Amino acid sequence: MGKRLFKTYSTEVKGLLHKSPDIKERQKILEKCRIGEKLKLIHSHSLHNADAIKVYRYNGPQIGWLSGDIAEEIAPIIDNSEEIQAQILKITKSKFPFRKKYSCTVMIAVYSLKKYFLEEYHGNN
Repeated sequence: MGKRLFKTYSTEVKGLLHKSPDIKERQKILEKCRIGEKLKLIHSHSLHNADAIKVYRYNGPQIGWLSGDIAEEIAPIIDNSEEIQAQILKITKSKFPFRKKYSCTVMIAVYSLKKYFLEEYHGNN
């Protein structure tokens, strides 16, 4: 039995535009990213969110975080070793010429074969 697509998400990566110690570095990293590039998602408990998900270039540095509502759904999926694929869907540059800032939208596809997953999201019928 082949893998089946369970759900997809399209969301903006967080932590790219607000002030933080590593914002300039993340902006430099994002400049090098390309549409369609594969990404890696890692569940990383933080002080502010037990379901925090870091977004990394597939073989590289972190570019940001998933939003809390999406991370809350994705964290248990990652914890249960379900197959997840993520890639860059869109990179947007600021419209203001004096602000060289980028934002990034990612597409996440969740594949599942596990009974747990079917019961968790479709109920025990």
